[in-house]
Amino acid sequence: MTTAPTVDRETKSPEISGLTELATPSYVKLISGSAEFKQELISLRRNPHVTRENFPQYQAIAVSNAAEQLALNYETRDGLSVEGHALTIMSQLRTFADSLVTLKQLQANDAYYREKKPHLHAVTSFNHAVQHLLADNPNFHFATVMTFLSEANLSINGPKNRALIQESFRDILSGMQQELGAKQITDAMDGVVTKDVTVEEDMAGADRWISIDGSDFFKVDWKSSPSGVQRALDKARRHNNPDTYPVWTQVHDDEFNNTFMLSDDIVAERAEPLRRELLAIAYQTGALKAA
Repeated sequence: MTTAPTVDRETKSPEISGLTELATPSYVKLISGSAEFKQELISLRRNPHVTRENFPQYQAIAVSNAAEQLALNYETRDGLSVEGHALTIMSQLRTFADSLVTLKQLQANDAYYREKKPHLHAVTSFNHAVQHLLADNPNFHFATVMTFLSEANLSINGPKNRALIQESFRDILSGMQQELGAKQITDAMDGVVTKDVTVEEDMAGADRWISIDGSDFFKVDWKSSPSGVQRALDKARRHNNPDTYPVWTQVHDDEFNNTFMLSDDIVAERAEPLRRELLAIAYQTGALKAA
């Protein structure tokens, strides 16, 4: 019986052939050969509710549980390694896919927010797991991450609802480019401090907490264009939700060179216009008092 290798807590990541490049078959092999997965299978055999017809559904649960447990073996002093991030993402793919499909149905039926909330939470939690991978590895190529997500989803959930899920993956990764690009620019600014938002704050529309020149923190919702900012402002007025402020990142999607990071030249060029936007919001909201 094999187990996943344990990371030396004094190193960033173990050298494991086939894993560090987000090769999905290697992760599937790691999970299926692990003691954690074998124990999950033993539990399935003892479960009287498991039948031949519903076994694939229960097997997907077993894979998710095993991946979640295995991810703990890849914690380092600096957080999760690439392997840990990938396993965490795989552990959430089943609930993400189920919730995505359910949300589409609920939205078509004009369901109340309380009905959609648990599914929004599952989808947003998955987004955060992907974001953590990319924040630690912004040089990954868009196509590489897309392939990993697609193949991992196919291995866990099969081909059902594939088009919807693929579209969602592309939207998530495009959004991550904008969010990580904005963070890269604000991190390069003097006098700007940022903080992560929680899953719940993200569900409410926030992407980042910002403080500029000693101001109180305020929440921003990064947008990929000025027109996106205007649509968000119109929506906020309709729903009387002035709590989060939409801001254009000043960056275009094609400026990431198919990765999740900007060149130093673009960062330097966009810092001043973005700083002016953030300063205006700080004064407008009272987060920063005029001298």
